Amino acid sequence: MKRILLSILAIGILLLSACGAPMTAPPAEAPPTPTPTEQQAYALSISVSPSGAGSVSPSSVQYELGTKLTLTATPASGCSFGYWDGDASGSSATITIIMDSDKTVIAHFADTIAPVISGVDISGITESSATIKWQTDELATSQVEYGETIDYGSITALNEKSTTSHSVTLTELKPETTYHFRIKSVDEARNEALSDDYTFTTKTTKELLSAML
Repeated sequence: MKRILLSILAIGILLLSACGAPMTAPPAEAPPTPTPTEQQAYALSISVSPSGAGSVSPSSVQYELGTKLTLTATPASGCSFGYWDGDASGSSATITIIMDSDKTVIAHFADTIAPVISGVDISGITESSATIKWQTDELATSQVEYGETIDYGSITALNEKSTTSHSVTLTELKPETTYHFRIKSVDEARNEALSDDYTFTTKTTKELLSAML
C-alpha cells in the first residue's frame, strides 16, 4: 500500500511540475513590408517658341499613368510649324506620346511673313546725296538698291541692326539726275521684303544756292 501511495505521490509531483513550467509563446510574425505607392498621374508641360507663334492641343495638365496622348501643333497666322523639342521629337505637326513620367514638350514655330514696308520718305536731297526713310511692322534690317534705271546697279551697305524705323543716306550721286530706288528689309526669321520702285532727282548747285538765299 505504501508503494502505491508513493507512486501516486511521485506522479502528482511530476504533474504539478509540468503544469507550473512557463510556456514559450510562438514567435510573432513580422509585419509585411509596405510597397511603394505607384504614382498614378504625371504632369505634361507644353510651351511654344517663339511665344504667340502658335498653339498646342491638348494643353498642359496631369494625365493618368499610361495615357496615350495625340498632340497637335497649330501655327498662328503668318507662321509655320517647325519641330518638337524636349520629351518629343519630329517635324510632323501631330505626334503621339505616352504618359509614363512627367514630360516637357516644346513646339517650335517659324515666321513665314516678310515685314511690311510703309511710310517711305525722301528727304535731304542735295546735288550728291539723299536720305531715304521708311517704317516696317516688325524688326528688320535696312538696305537700299538704287541707280539711274530700274535695274538699279548699286546697293548700300547692309545695316544689320533690326529696327522698325529705318534711315539710309545715298551719297556720291550725280547732280541734276533722276535716280530709281527700292527698299530691302529682312526680318529676324530671314523673310525679305522689297518695296515698289521710287524715284527722286538730285538738285543742281544753283538750286541749292537759291534755297540758301
